[in-house]
Amino acid sequence: MTGIDDDQPARTRAERRQDRSRAARRRTARPVPPTRQPPEPVPVPEAGAEDEVGLTRRERRELREAKTRRTAAPSPPLAAPPAESEQAPEPEPDVVPEPDAAPAETPREPPAAIPEPDPAVPAVATAPVAAPEDVPVAPVVTGPPSTRRERRLASTAPARARRPSSRGRERPTPNRDDRRFWTRVVPLIALSLALLVAIGAVMRAADDGGSPRRTAAVSPSGVRTKTLLLVHHSAAYGNDLIVLVGREQNRGSVLMVPGATQLDVPSLGVATLSAVPVDDNGAGLANSVENVVGVGVGKTAMLDDAGLTAVLGPAAPLPVTLTNPIEIVGTGAKYDAGAQRVSAAQAAELMSGPQAVNELDRLVTASAVIEGWLTRLEDPSVARRTLALSRDLAPLVAAATAKDGYRIDTLPVDSIATGGGERFGVRNAELERYVARSFSADRLGSGIRRPRVEVLNGTGFLGVAQAVAQAVVPAGGKVTLTENVPGFGVPTTQIVYYKDSWRDGAQRLLDAMKCGSLRKASRDLGIADVTIVVGLDCPQYGVPGGNH
Repeated sequence: MTGIDDDQPARTRAERRQDRSRAARRRTARPVPPTRQPPEPVPVPEAGAEDEVGLTRRERRELREAKTRRTAAPSPPLAAPPAESEQAPEPEPDVVPEPDAAPAETPREPPAAIPEPDPAVPAVATAPVAAPEDVPVAPVVTGPPSTRRERRLASTAPARARRPSSRGRERPTPNRDDRRFWTRVVPLIALSLALLVAIGAVMRAADDGGSPRRTAAVSPSGVRTKTLLLVHHSAAYGNDLIVLVGREQNRGSVLMVPGATQLDVPSLGVATLSAVPVDDNGAGLANSVENVVGVGVGKTAMLDDAGLTAVLGPAAPLPVTLTNPIEIVGTGAKYDAGAQRVSAAQAAELMSGPQAVNELDRLVTASAVIEGWLTRLEDPSVARRTLALSRDLAPLVAAATAKDGYRIDTLPVDSIATGGGERFGVRNAELERYVARSFSADRLGSGIRRPRVEVLNGTGFLGVAQAVAQAVVPAGGKVTLTENVPGFGVPTTQIVYYKDSWRDGAQRLLDAMKCGSLRKASRDLGIADVTIVVGLDCPQYGVPGGNH
C-alpha cells in the first residue's frame, strides 16, 4: 500500500482533518478530462496560515508541532534514477476509482531540482508517493477563485473561515458591573456633592449676608453685648480718650477715635468731639460718635482720672510695649521705650495724659496700654474682678476673650488745615468698609449708605436740632448740616427728599420722628439727600410742653 514513508512521524488528528478538507475541496473543483498517464507524486503541503483555516487553537498548535518534528527528522539520501533498461516495470497505482471526471491538480510550487547522483552511493529505486486510500488529496489553489462556481462556493464558506488575520483574539466585552458603576453610581455621587455644596452656600449666605445685621457678639456669661463707648473726660482737656469696643462674631474690634475729629454738632455748629459737652452723662457725645462713625452705641462708660485708674486696677501690673520714649506734659513723668510693666495709675496717665506730640501719635501710646489691658483680661480671674467693678465693661471683656483674638485700629482721618488748632476730617469711604467688616452687628443704615440729613429749625426754640438728631441718627441718618428757617413760624413738619433713590431712607426717618409728612422736592440742591424742616406740629422737638 502506497503512502507516507514509515520513517515519517505518525499523522496527528490535525493533519488528518487537513487532508479531509483537501479532499472536500477536490471533489467540488471543476472536472477535467481524464488522462492515461500515471499520477505524479503529490507533495504534502506544509502547514501554513491558510491551512489552519477552520481549526481550533489546540489543533493549530498540534499541526505546528508535527511540522517541527518532520523538519527535525533526517531524510534518506536521494539515489540516482536507474537507466531505462534497468528500471522495473511501473506498477499500477493503487488508488480509489476516480469519478467520471478527475479533478484538476495545480501544484503550489514547482518541484525542486534533483541533485546530481553521487557515484559513491548505490542507487535506490523510488516509487511515487500516492495519497492514502481513504483521504484523497485536493489541489492547492494559490490565487483567488477564477470561475463563477468557485466564487459562489467561496462565498458560502463558514464565517469562521473568512475571519481576518486577527482571528483567535476575543474582543473584550464590557463588564456589567462596570457599566452600572459609570451609569448609576458616578452620577449619584456627583449629585450628592452638588447638593452638599448648595447647602453649604445657603448656610454661609444665612450667616454672612442673608440678613442685613449678623448675630451680635455675646459676653462670657452668654448675655448679648452691644458696642461700648469708653470715654475719659477731664476738665482741662475735655474728652481726651474716645474708644469704641465691639465684637464681630469670633473677633474683637477696638477703634481709637481722635478727639480732634471735626463734625457739625447739632445745636452747637461745627466743633470737635473733644469739645462735645457731657453734662447729660455722655448721651450727646454718644450721639455725635454714632453720627460720625455710623455705629450704634449700646453702652457709654464715662470715666474721670480716678474712675479710669479704678477699672485698670484688677489688671495691674499691665504689660506695655512703647515704641518711643514718652514724657507727660505737666507732671514731667517719663517712660522709656520698650516692654515694661506699669501700675494702674501709670497706665491711666499714659492713656489720657497730655504729651508733646500730635493727636495720632498720642493714640499710639494709648493703644499700647489698651493692648496690655486686653491681654490681662484674658485671665478669667482678672475679667471677673473687672466686671464686678463695672458691668458696662462687658463688651471689653468679650473682645479680649474672642476666639480669633482682637484688633486695634484708628479712625481713618485726614488733617484739616485750620487756624484753630489740630483738626481731622473722616475718610468716609474707608470708614464704611471698616465698619462693615468690624462692626456690622451694630452698623447704622441697614447696610446701605446713610443719607445726608439737613435739619432746619422752624420753631425758634433751643435744642431742636439736637433732639431731632437723637431720633434720626439711630434710624440711619447722618446729620451734616443744621440751620434755622428765616422768620421761624413753620406750622407743619416736612421730610423732603430730592431723589427717588432716597425715598425709602426718608420714610425711615419719618417713622423715627413719629410726626410730619413726606414729600419730594422739585429740584435737587446738592447739599443734602434729605431735609427735615421742624414745625410747630411736633411738640416733642423743642416745643414748650414737649419731651425736650
